[in-house]
Amino acid sequence: MGRATCDVPARVLASCGQAGPVEPQFSEAARGVRSGGVLAALSAPLKEELLAASDVLPLLPKGYYGLLTILLFLAFMTLARVRNLEGLRYQPPGEWGAILGLDRCPEVKTLRREIALIADDDAGVRAWQLALARRWQAEEPELWATLAVDGHVKVYTGPDGRLPKHFVSRERLCLPASASYWIKALGGKPLLCLHKTLDPKMVAAIEADVVPALQDLGIVGAEAPDLTAPVPGQPALTLVFDREGWSPGLFRRLARRGIACLT
Repeated sequence: MGRATCDVPARVLASCGQAGPVEPQFSEAARGVRSGGVLAALSAPLKEELLAASDVLPLLPKGYYGLLTILLFLAFMTLARVRNLEGLRYQPPGEWGAILGLDRCPEVKTLRREIALIADDDAGVRAWQLALARRWQAEEPELWATLAVDGHVKVYTGPDGRLPKHFVSRERLCLPASASYWIKALGGKPLLCLHKTLDPKMVAAIEADVVPALQDLGIVGAEAPDLTAPVPGQPALTLVFDREGWSPGLFRRLARRGIACLT
């Protein structure tokens, strides 16, 4: 997103976590704002219901930046390819503030603190994730009949804790890391991301984490046919994953629950 000439209204989202009456921040339109083109893509995160289910997340302490401002700013950073919070140190805070309708954007330590407060509430984050997944599922129910499960490794370099080692293909080394299992439709549309600090490996994760999460969404129900029966019927779901999940025992157990596998 390059420098854009755009008219930025006073406080683009005035209701983003602000309490009380809203006072305009700008006496005239802001022009030539760096990365202002992200406003043209505002409809995309809103269409994906980014802010719709935020009421299940924990409320942040009363302050200048509210929950919706933080969520929207993280979406804008992604659209502008600011890949991590550290990269925000090299961004102009005043121009990002103009995009948000404020005088300046949050600084790095503020974002880290607010994100930590949100992430510490595991139940709230889980409820938010499931609420978004239910909305996506209701919009295109036929899209989720076949799902891909993919494991992603994130290397850990901090001083706290000792994580198990994983093989990191880009480094060709075994390094301390955590793992996340991404569940998405074959076209790439995301459904869930299950983060595991201690990775049980894909075979166990599919059975202990992925399938229960899909049951919570109603994609797999108790009425699913037994695919090992003489007349098996149609599978309720087909899971696609790589060779890490190859296990004849897992295939049989999933088939009894109406889940077909491709690997």
